[in-house]
Amino acid sequence: MRDANAFALVERLQATAMQGGAVRVFGLPRVMRVEAVNLIAQLSGSLVLVSVLATLIVALVFGALCLFPVLLIPNVLPLMLTGASLHLWAGGELSPTAVLALTISFGIAIDDSVHFLNRFYEARKRGESANRAAQYASATAGQVMVLTTVLLTFGLAITMISGFFPIHLFGGMMILTLWLALVFDLLLLPALLGGRKNS
Repeated sequence: MRDANAFALVERLQATAMQGGAVRVFGLPRVMRVEAVNLIAQLSGSLVLVSVLATLIVALVFGALCLFPVLLIPNVLPLMLTGASLHLWAGGELSPTAVLALTISFGIAIDDSVHFLNRFYEARKRGESANRAAQYASATAGQVMVLTTVLLTFGLAITMISGFFPIHLFGGMMILTLWLALVFDLLLLPALLGGRKNS
């Protein structure tokens, strides 16, 4: 249900059924009317929790808690921008499909960051400066990150021709988030890492 008219129609149908002697109204429209808001709230809360916990775990694995904000910024910004793009996709309405797309995209984005950090610290162990290590990570891990994003885009592109709006929305949001995450990982993450004195 994507607009207020659909919600109003379900409410009128329920009222008519109750006036006609129904004890309880069942069916997918009723379930979606009652449960969709709760489902979206639960999924949104889970997305926030997973974003924080996953970023924290990655920072701890690399033995630097100070990496938490450095990782959080380039991985959450794509989600925020894609969420804002819902005004273009779906009139600004958040749906379970949209939150699910954002959650999956975050997992892939943080995976790209892990690849980048792995190469960054590999260079740091060889004695490279933070700036040189960031350049090395961009040149090596960056190629894999771009290839992964291109392949996923081709795989998800088929959803863009779907006539079923939730599938179309899912694919479009995934593709947009993946490309935004790639841009932030290749431009913002190196700048944040290179600017740290004790990376």
